[in-house]
Amino acid sequence: MAIIYFSSLMGMILASLFSKGLYFDHDFQGYHVVIQLLFLLLLIRELLYKENVTTSWYGLFVMSVLYTIPALLYPERIPVIFEGVKRVTSYVSVFIMFIFCFKHTPSLKKYLPHGIHSIGVTLVGHMILVDVGFIHDPFAVSSNDFAGLLEYPNTFGAIMAMLVLFTLIDLQSRSSIHTTSLNILMLLSYSYMLVESGSRGAIVAFSITFLSYLFTIPSKNQIKAILILLLNILFVFIVLWLRAQYGPRVSYAGLVMIPMVFLILWMKDVGNHYLNIEITWPPYLLPSFLIVAIVTFISSVITRAGIFNWLPLTVQNQLVQWFQFDSFYARLTYYHDAFKILSESPWVGLGRGAWQANYQAVQSDSYLSNEIHNGFLTIVLETGWIGFIVMAFVVLSISYSIYQSNRVIHLYLWPMWLIVIHSAIDFNFSYGSIWFLIILLIAPMVSDVLPFRCLSREGNTVSRKTVTIVMFGLAVSYSLFTILY
Repeated sequence: MAIIYFSSLMGMILASLFSKGLYFDHDFQGYHVVIQLLFLLLLIRELLYKENVTTSWYGLFVMSVLYTIPALLYPERIPVIFEGVKRVTSYVSVFIMFIFCFKHTPSLKKYLPHGIHSIGVTLVGHMILVDVGFIHDPFAVSSNDFAGLLEYPNTFGAIMAMLVLFTLIDLQSRSSIHTTSLNILMLLSYSYMLVESGSRGAIVAFSITFLSYLFTIPSKNQIKAILILLLNILFVFIVLWLRAQYGPRVSYAGLVMIPMVFLILWMKDVGNHYLNIEITWPPYLLPSFLIVAIVTFISSVITRAGIFNWLPLTVQNQLVQWFQFDSFYARLTYYHDAFKILSESPWVGLGRGAWQANYQAVQSDSYLSNEIHNGFLTIVLETGWIGFIVMAFVVLSISYSIYQSNRVIHLYLWPMWLIVIHSAIDFNFSYGSIWFLIILLIAPMVSDVLPFRCLSREGNTVSRKTVTIVMFGLAVSYSLFTILY
């Protein structure tokens, strides 16, 4: 049954990409019904077989409660608020079902990298077909930036950046020629798509998470990862040059052929041959040096001095465009206005759609934006500080359980953090597909941990059973309610 659930959920995630990433509520509705029917079947199975595989996770439905509370204060907005309740209920349900899959059949974890790459192949393949003219999709390109199936360049770029980091980390562990070939080919494809998305925020998020990842691995592996990344960047520039000179079709031919050189070098063990030396410096030295170098370079670009003046004029012009801060200042205006709205109900929030319903009444300047461009501030606005604190506590508790159980998996941890970091400057959390992707990255690490310790203690069995019954009732109630509403 776990294999059927895993296959069904992966198929649903891939299908959701073709529904604009489930950004709009009317696209989400059908997926919600399917998710809840699958979840109810899982609950029935656990009752019949008394497996209790996922029982301890039912408490996560408290997040659905947090999104329901604002409906008591704003009954005129109940339909919109309940759309948020449906989304959160579905996210929790999918999370629990993936935990069931990995806990019931641990061998499924070895197929997960292929599942994540299938998401990347779907997005990249669609974008290539659009770019060469085989598919007509006018929304896949926005202001000459690749937006893909999600129809928004920044979120498309964030997923590509996440996949670049995922592939880089996966290449650190030697595996079969098949897996290595796939990783090398996809690394260049993801990187190229990231550059074509024009998302500066995604590149910044990648830089932060990649440097953080370097601090956690040995110095020799740091050098290996940096060399792979630098070689990959060189190949991306070659593909960009091919595109500028000969058009997209030739550039995509290069996207396939160039990795062959990379693969030959890899299989001949060139990197390890030259790195077969004793490295004695501490692991923090190289990442610290890179941080200083990056900060120095950025400072030179902003001040138009130092290294900046040594660069070719075309590169200087491109950097000047990249370091425009207009969008950053606009976001600060959105955040300022969001706190004005929050002052109306700071503790329990205003429910889903609070920003769209209120921003024009409080805006400091004239603008049109259906999003705050900050996923965390959106959560605060919709559930209030109480909701945000409760959710933060749950996340921190789960994180602590992961670290305590030594279940940290770098392959999934750092790509997940990249998406989370980028969500602080954009509205990734508004996409159902993004939440499914985050869940997919978290589930392998938490499938064997217990989030609520009180359920595992010996002693007051009656209390434990009472808590379990309450949480089970909460799960069933919200699942049925959101289907029938």
